[in-house]
This record gives sequence, structure tokens and C-alpha cells, in this order.
Amino acid sequence: MAPDRWFRPVLVLATGTFVVGTDAYVIAGLLPPLAADLAVTVADAGQSVTVFALAYALAAPSLAILSGRIAPRTWLALGLVVFAVGNALTALAWGLPALLLSRAVAGAGAAMFTPIAAAMASGIAPPRHRGQALGLVTAGTSTALVIGSPLGAIVGSAASWRITMAIVAALGLGMALALRLLPRRPAAPAASLWERFGALRTRGVLSTLGVTVIAFAGIFLPYTYVTQAYRPLIDAVPGGTGTVLLLFGVTSVAGALTSGMLADRFSARRVVVTATAALAGVNGIVAVAQGSPSVLLVALLAAGWLSWSVLAPQQQQLVSLAPTQAPVLLSFNASAVYTGIALGSWAGGAALETEALSDARFVLLGSGLLLVASLWRVVIAREKAAPVLSSPRSARTTSRRTRCRRRSGGRSPRRDTGR
Repeated sequence: MAPDRWFRPVLVLATGTFVVGTDAYVIAGLLPPLAADLAVTVADAGQSVTVFALAYALAAPSLAILSGRIAPRTWLALGLVVFAVGNALTALAWGLPALLLSRAVAGAGAAMFTPIAAAMASGIAPPRHRGQALGLVTAGTSTALVIGSPLGAIVGSAASWRITMAIVAALGLGMALALRLLPRRPAAPAASLWERFGALRTRGVLSTLGVTVIAFAGIFLPYTYVTQAYRPLIDAVPGGTGTVLLLFGVTSVAGALTSGMLADRFSARRVVVTATAALAGVNGIVAVAQGSPSVLLVALLAAGWLSWSVLAPQQQQLVSLAPTQAPVLLSFNASAVYTGIALGSWAGGAALETEALSDARFVLLGSGLLLVASLWRVVIAREKAAPVLSSPRSARTTSRRTRCRRRSGGRSPRRDTGR
């Protein structure tokens, strides 16, 4: 694809991740009316969030392996149809079992779409814009946190939570039709199940996935319990929790967009190292600045930016390690993200329920430790990973050296000129 024609199809993919992300986030704001309508507790209704995440994490790798047999555009459309069916069933749910089943279907549809959309974006964009393309797709998800989720909650409170879910289903079908704007690409060459799982044996892949798990555990450990971690700020600003979440979401979109461009300019690994180290420092500041709302405000903005500066560079690293297996690797990375979120949420809840660790500062310090561990793992992964072209500049330099060696019959051109 021409260098100036990659943006439009990637924007279509980013819009798709916005729709899918809206579904993932909006249900949390609809739990009270949903629970009342189904005559269950809010805690029971909240299981729908867990079921969606588990279905996504478990389905993403296996479905990505199957996706190699189908053209990407067709697979993405099929995923959005499954996603829409799941949300339509949610809108029609008559009890808790039906609700949980519908959320599992929606999660499977999301798992079919998002990792393959990221892989397709990385393939559509030229190498020098690969990070920016992945950042745009990631920004679709973070934008859902800022716009999609609040709008869904507003519709739910003004009309019905069922109307909100029906709208999400309709958006999913609309996006399936909009995928006609994407370029046609053939299905990947036939490969066995063992060959596709073999992508995990590529040097550096498991280390990179491990970094994703640890980093997102550290990121979501304080975010899941943001009302405890930023309580002084919530009490000080108009709008309370809603304002804090909005500010976090706005900066998270900026982080997703800029991280991809920075990864293109410098290197994906350097962006991950910088973001995780800086976020560990920010969490430490939050831990000791509970008496200063102004400091907490600055820390919140930085945390939103840095938290969403990790995903796109991590995706770029995986694609660079095994470009032909990008869909499979990005699906495993999606599972790693949700695994990290689950671990971080569980650890934060356990800490807050423990009398000795009930203060939110301990949660933030634990998050900082996880991010330091993630930073250490990135350094280890760099030492073990095979050489990877991490920037356009290094790619051009290596290409020139290769051409010179070919002209000189494999000998060093510098030595030839000296003879």
C-alpha cells in the first residue's frame, strides 16, 4: 500500500476497537439498573465483567490460530457479527445465566476482532509508521474509556440499559459493513497448529509477553481501586470520581497516540522501559502525597499518559520478533494484558482487605514494585532477544551494509577499497 494511503484503513480499524472497547467498559456503569432489572445483586451482575474478560483472554489465542485460514477482512467482519449477536443477547437477557452467556459470546467476538485488527494495522502501515498505526488502534480502546462508556451510561440512565446494549450491537453490525473500506488481503499460508504455536518459541517472545503481564498487573493494581488511591483528589474536585476518571481517560488517549510515534522515532523497547520506570515513580509520589490534591492531580495526568504508553510498543516489539506470526502473537499479548489486569485487580483487592495493608499507599507501592520488576524483565529480554530492527534509521543502515556486501561478494567494502 502507498505510504500516504495507510491512514484511512487504520482509522477504520481504530473505530472498530472503539466500538469493542465501549462494550468492555460501558457495562460497569450499567450494573446498578441491570442488577435491579434482573433481580440480582450488583456483585452478581458484576460477574458479567469477569466473564467477558475471561472469554476474551481464553478465546483470543485459539481463535487467532484459526484466523489464518480466512482472509483478514472476512475474519474481522465475522468477529464483529459475533460481537453484535452477543450484545443483542445481553439486551434481551431475562436472567443472570442468560446475561453471563451473552457476555461470553460478546467477549469471544471481541477476541476475534481486536488482536487481528492490530495485526492488520501493522501490516497495512509502512514500517516507519508501524508504531503509529498500532498506537491509533490502541487509542480506539482508550477513547472508548473517555467517550463511549460515559455516553452509554447516560443513555442507560435516561432510557434503559437494554437500549444501551442494543445500540452497541447495532454499532458492531455497522462496523462490520464499514470493513469494506479495508484493502483485500489473502489468508495466510496454510500452517499446522504446532507451527502457529511455535511462534511462542521465537527468541524474546515469552520474555515480552511476561513483561506485558507484569506491567499491566502493576498498571491496574491502583487503577481498579482509584477511589481509594486518589481519594483526597476525588474529594477536592467538582464531579468527584467522574472527573478523575475523565481526566485519566483523556491523558490515556494522548499516551496511546504518542507512544506509537515515539516507538517509531526511537525504539519500542526504549518507550516501554521509560514508561514503566516513570509510572513506578509516579505511583511512589502518589503514595507519599496523599495530603496534597494538587500533586495528586499532576500524578493522575501523568499516570493516565504513561499507563497507555506501554501497549502499542509491546505490540510493535512482538510484530518485529516474528512478523509472519503477528496475529497469533498479538492475540497472546491480548491474553497477557487481561491476565495482568486480573492479577492486579486481585492483588489490590486482597491488599485492601488485609488490615495491615488496608491503606491505598501500600497498593501503590506494590504497583511500583511490579513496574520495577517489569523494567528489569525488559532489560533481560533485550539481552536474550535476537537482533531486531527497532527504528527506520537502523533499518536503512543495515540495508546499505547488506547491499555493499553483495556488491563486494560478501567481503567488507572497506577492506576492498584499501587494497
